[in-house]
Amino acid sequence: MRWPWKGKSSHDQVIASWSGGAFAYVKAPANSAGLFAVQQMGVEHQGADSLEDFVRRLQALGLKGVQAHVMLRPEQYQLLQIDSPPVAPEELRAAARFQIREMVNVHIDDITLDVMQVGDGQQKGPSHLFVVAAKNEVVRDVMALGDALNWKVPVIDIQETAQRNLQSALAKQDGRLDRADACLLISDERQAVLTISANEELFFTRRLDLPAGFLTMPWGAGHDAAADEVPDAFTPVGEYVPDYAVPAGQHAQHDNHEATESVWLPPRVALEQYWTGQIELAPPQIMSLAHLARHGSVQSVLEGARSQHPPLIFPETFDDNGTRVLCYPGDPAHSVSARALPGPTRLLYRKGRFAPMDGRSCALVGLPLPLCQRSVFSV
Repeated sequence: MRWPWKGKSSHDQVIASWSGGAFAYVKAPANSAGLFAVQQMGVEHQGADSLEDFVRRLQALGLKGVQAHVMLRPEQYQLLQIDSPPVAPEELRAAARFQIREMVNVHIDDITLDVMQVGDGQQKGPSHLFVVAAKNEVVRDVMALGDALNWKVPVIDIQETAQRNLQSALAKQDGRLDRADACLLISDERQAVLTISANEELFFTRRLDLPAGFLTMPWGAGHDAAADEVPDAFTPVGEYVPDYAVPAGQHAQHDNHEATESVWLPPRVALEQYWTGQIELAPPQIMSLAHLARHGSVQSVLEGARSQHPPLIFPETFDDNGTRVLCYPGDPAHSVSARALPGPTRLLYRKGRFAPMDGRSCALVGLPLPLCQRSVFSV
C-alpha cells in the first residue's frame, strides 16, 4: 500500500472517502496542461442498502474502474509525532510501531501505519517523525469498496497531508515555497485542523476542538476603512474576531472535564507567579501572556487583533551548547526575519523552566525591578 508521500500522479483522478456509511467523492479529469477541473462531486449515503446495491448505485454515477485516491477522515486514523529512532531507513516503521504502542487507541497489531519526516530536514536539533496509524478494519473496508468498484488505489491520503499539498500548490503559484504558511480548515462543526508547511513539507499540525455553536457565534464588526487597504486574498481580521468579552452578570468557570481547576489572573501577575514557582506555564502561554500584558482591557486586545493580520507563530528549536533554545520569528537564528509577536524572540530552557535571555525590558509588562534583574520576561 502506498501512502500519500509515495503516490504517483494520474491524468484522471477521483478523490473519495468512505466513513460511517457516507461516501464522498470528487471526480476531476486533467486537461492537456496537466490542470485538473472538477467534473463531478457529491455525497452518497448507503442507508438501508446492502453493499451490493450501494455499489450498483455508485457504478451508475460512473465511478467504476477508475483510479481513486482514498482520503481517510480524521476520525479514521491517528497522526502521532515521535522522536526519530536511530535506525536504518528500512527499519523506521518497525521502530515506530514499537514506540507508539502505548499511544494508539487499539492493540498495536490491529493497525496499519506509515511514517513521514517532520519538516524538510533543515531544522536544527533532534529530528522527528509523523506516524499515521489507522485500524486495519478501516483500511480493509475502504479497500473492499474499491475492489467492488474495480478501483486502482495508488494512494491513501489523510487530511493533514492533503492540506499540506494545497498549501504547497498555492505557495508555488505565488513563488514563496520556502516561506512558512498556515492553513486552518474546519472539518466539521466541532473540529478544525491546523497545518503549517514550508518547502512542500509538513512541519506542524494540530486538531482543534471547537465549542458548541462556534459557527453561529456573533462576530465583531470590522473596520471598513481598513478593509480597502487589505491586500488581495486576505480577509480583514476585524471580520472574524469574535467578541469574547463576558456579558454583565455572567461568570466563566471551568468544565470539570478538560480543566478541573481555574484561576483568573492579570497577565503580569501570572508571569510573576510563574517565575516564583507558584504556577507552571508552557512557552505558548508565556508568549501570549507577555503579549496580553501590553493591553489594559479586553476591548484593547480585540482592537489590536482587528488592526492587523493574524501572525503566524512558528517556533523553531536548536541546541546551544547543551541548552535547549526556542526561537520565534524575528530572532537571528529563526528562518523568518520579520517579527510575529512583541516580547522576547527566544526562550531558553534552564533549571526546568523557560525564560528569555535577559529581562532588561520587562518593566513594559509591569514586573518588579528585582525580577528584571533576575532575567524574566522582556517585551
